Amino acid sequence: NSSGGDSTTMNAEHPPEATRAETDGGKMLPSAATTQGTTGTLLDGGASGGGDVTTEESEVPVRPGAIRVYPSDRAPSPDIENDDAAVTADDQTPIHAESQLLGQSDQVIAEAYAVEDLEDPPSAVVVDTCFGIERKRLIIIVSVSTVAIAIILGCVFGILAPLSKRNTSQQTCGPLCGPGTTLPDGNRKVFGATCEDWNFNSTNLPLFTQDERTCTDIYAAAAYGCGCADIEIPVDGCGMLCSDSSEFLPDPQFVVKDINNQELSCKDWQLKSQFDTDSEECVNYNAIGALCGCTSNEVHPDACGGLCPRGEDFFHSTAHRIWNTACGSWDTFARYLPIWYNNKKKQTCEEYYSEVAYGCACQVLSDVELECGTLCQQRRTCNPICQGGKKDIPDPDLVVRRETCRDWELHSRLEVHEFVCPFYNMVGAQCGCNNDPAPDACGPLCGVGASLPDPEKEVYGQTCESWDFMSTYLGPAYGEPDNPVIRSCEEHFSGIAYACGCSVVESPTDGCGTLCGDGSALPQPTKVVNAKTCQDLELLSLFERDTTQCRRYEIFGTLCGCPRSAVYEEDCFKLEHLQNKTYYFGAGGSVYSASFGGDGYFAQIQNNGDLFMIGWFNGFDNDTVAMFGGGAPCGTYGPRSGSVLIVEDDLTKSPEITYVIEPSICVYQAELKVPKFCDA
Repeated sequence: NSSGGDSTTMNAEHPPEATRAETDGGKMLPSAATTQGTTGTLLDGGASGGGDVTTEESEVPVRPGAIRVYPSDRAPSPDIENDDAAVTADDQTPIHAESQLLGQSDQVIAEAYAVEDLEDPPSAVVVDTCFGIERKRLIIIVSVSTVAIAIILGCVFGILAPLSKRNTSQQTCGPLCGPGTTLPDGNRKVFGATCEDWNFNSTNLPLFTQDERTCTDIYAAAAYGCGCADIEIPVDGCGMLCSDSSEFLPDPQFVVKDINNQELSCKDWQLKSQFDTDSEECVNYNAIGALCGCTSNEVHPDACGGLCPRGEDFFHSTAHRIWNTACGSWDTFARYLPIWYNNKKKQTCEEYYSEVAYGCACQVLSDVELECGTLCQQRRTCNPICQGGKKDIPDPDLVVRRETCRDWELHSRLEVHEFVCPFYNMVGAQCGCNNDPAPDACGPLCGVGASLPDPEKEVYGQTCESWDFMSTYLGPAYGEPDNPVIRSCEEHFSGIAYACGCSVVESPTDGCGTLCGDGSALPQPTKVVNAKTCQDLELLSLFERDTTQCRRYEIFGTLCGCPRSAVYEEDCFKLEHLQNKTYYFGAGGSVYSASFGGDGYFAQIQNNGDLFMIGWFNGFDNDTVAMFGGGAPCGTYGPRSGSVLIVEDDLTKSPEITYVIEPSICVYQAELKVPKFCDA
């Protein structure tokens, strides 16, 4: 299309907004305006003096193809000079647009047309292009790109230039002991680093201008500790750790952590104190000196007088640690540090030490605020149990997992192992906090959208509701990396879901089965054997696929009262009835077995099924004591040994071990009650 002689045809079957010609590879591609055997109106913008040439709709058939047009700013070629006058609508030879190459025609140049749909009849407008892009659009694109590039370059050079300038202005402090000097002992350690390391830092690390400290502030104490000559101790420093100015320390290598959680040896603390010119820090060195054994140091008049609110002793030992600091050290801080030190919130003594007093078990405790205090904010590892740092627990007195939600919040503050933190997030959800599950959480115990049949039923010591929260909020990432609590969701929760009545889980067909071999119900389901109830042991047996463990569960079945496969049917007891028989006893987390005969032994059964040998059967002594010896080594006490007392009991129907004790180190004793002895 040209600006002075626009000719096109409009097709009623094709919407005007789709009628746009494109140039591609030297061709003028046909637009949707090319008619397909219909009639229409031919519009001429006046190629010859602006005259209009219009044919009536009923008289002019519009044929397929493209109508040749001329550019507005150039004349037709001489060989087709009179084409416009000669051509009529009836005898015009169609020119297909795809064969109309720009290189072969003077009448088609790099211009394209677009058709607007607002007029009736439609009109054609000229769209000037450059490089195949509408000229106006190209101008906008170029302008925006130029501005964007300018901004980017401005930002880059604005950052790089100051950086370059700053790098050239940065200086180092030079060798630790001064120019041209050598270290007396590069391997000596000061403040936990070797003197060689201190010298490297001093020589190579830049001293930034925004750091208000001087080289002397940073390296003087280390240089003095490394034995550099001509290093003077500041006259306005805090001095020796001991208030009598004695250089003697009972144990210079004893490691002490201050209230700011910095840990150094007493020797290094004394060096740091000598070069610290901040007068407010001197009270901290006085407290550290007391921890290092300085008997001359005095308590501060503004101190709290002790960790517990009334100065009484705490129940935990002085070595018990809160935030990896011993309770004894916390008590020293409370006696030697003024309450204004490290206390920007201006808390009272009870407020400041409340979490530590709780952790060390002071006899009388003041109410601990739900908002984390100064020490808590500095030391805590886990977030509050309510996600997002919210201090408001919906119901602080609600009991969850046998503790109130308030107590759980305090436990979370004192936790020092980061891998436990997801547990407190789960407990927070049980307390009503709007917490999010862990990314790898296993999901609801009975499946998404399913409810628990009996939330209060206990399995493995906790309710099904608690197990559901654990499954919903925790996943295989919970626990230590090399010892995860949840090895896999299926392995950990399938048995629990089955015991809780979830319909999505069935007991495996390849497990060890019920404890009672005949499939009967447990006679004593709540009896504790090997630190678990019999009903919990049966659940473990159902889902145990390691066939080597099945024998253990048979033993547990015996201890849980399951009928024995071999029933004792004798009317009276003889020692030969014990031959090749094995009897078991469970005590808390231990299970013992005793057998009699040539291969008999007295042993403790480990959790993995292995035997810890107490001794081999050595025969009977006076027909009332079975002797066992040559067991596992027991250090300086020699091999372990044991005995089983044979005790007659008229009420006993079959032989049964009633107790196992260790009356002396590595010497064990058991009692086997038997029916009435047979008459000689």
